[in-house]
Formats: sequence, structure tokens, C-alpha cells
Amino acid sequence: NKIRVKASQTNSHNDVKIASHSEQGMRTSQEDRCVVVPNVAKLPIFNNKGQRTVVIENDAKEYLHQFSIVCVFDGHSGHHVSQYLYDNFVNNLVENYSRFIGKGIQSLMIDCCENIDNDICKALRADEDSAGSTGVMAVYDGRKHVLTVANVGDSSCILCTKDGKATRVLKMHRCADEGERARIVKCNAKVMNNR
Repeated sequence: NKIRVKASQTNSHNDVKIASHSEQGMRTSQEDRCVVVPNVAKLPIFNNKGQRTVVIENDAKEYLHQFSIVCVFDGHSGHHVSQYLYDNFVNNLVENYSRFIGKGIQSLMIDCCENIDNDICKALRADEDSAGSTGVMAVYDGRKHVLTVANVGDSSCILCTKDGKATRVLKMHRCADEGERARIVKCNAKVMNNR
């Protein structure tokens, strides 16, 4: 029983078209999550829907229409972390919208990853849960035509041009790499079977 999910969405404000495909594969449950936000201004957090609400000025909302976000969270040893990231990463990233629409997306993505990692690790330790997730997160600023991409773990991003040329835009963090292994061990984590 393979589970397949396909979706396609468009943002007319920045001409972004996003398609996604997810397939469960051989595992007993789907551990991966994909977040597709073609138009950041339409997020529930900015439209008085859901548990969290952020009030924004009209000028800021016009800017937010120009942004699109896509994230892929590759769950490991269960879906708990990838689901948490699915539910929280984008809201945490955009709730400080003045910094988000400003010049700080790169540093904001780093801060968001560090903060959410601290929250997740505390919860996992309390539950003695060994789940985890890698991730690749992309933010497109249609005003400046700038794509900002970040990754954690061995998730990667391939940029394909209209002429079909593919380029890897990130270095994967693999445990087989000595520098990455040393960094992980220094953080009091364990590497088992190069994972």
C-alpha cells in the first residue's frame, strides 16, 4: 500500500508555480512531510485563522504576496519531528514578518532552525523518542527575484534552469564526512551506522 500525494499551486503575484509529489515507499507509514506555500500572505497566521494570529499592516501584506515557501522534511525513525516541522516551521519563520520581508531571511532561517531544534530536542528527550528529520527549506522573494535555500542533514536541493541544466545548490550534511561527524559528536549526539 503505497501512499502518493500530488499537488500543484500558483501565486499570480510572483508568477511562481509549485508542484509537489510525495510517495511513502516501503515503510509502514509516511514519515516525510512537504509544506507548499505559494503565497505567504494567505497563511492562516495572517488571516485570523488557526491558533496563532499575527496582525500586519496592509503595506506589509502586499509585500508578503510576493513570497513563496517550500519545505521538505524527511522524517527519520518516525513522523513526530517532520510533523512538528510541518505544523510549526513556516509560522515560526514568518511571524516576525518585518524581519522576514526585510533583508534578514538568511539569518532568520538560521535562527528559526536553531530555535525549533532546541524545542524539538527538549520534547524528544522528555519522551525518550529517537525520531528526527532532515530538511530543505526554500523562500522565494518575488520582489527581488531571490531564492534563499537552507538545509539541515542530508536533504538537498537541485536547481533546474529552463534549458534543463541541473545544479546542486547545497552541501548535504552527511555523517560519513569526518567534519560533520565531529560536529555531531561535539553536540553530545551519537552517530550509528553513519546516521
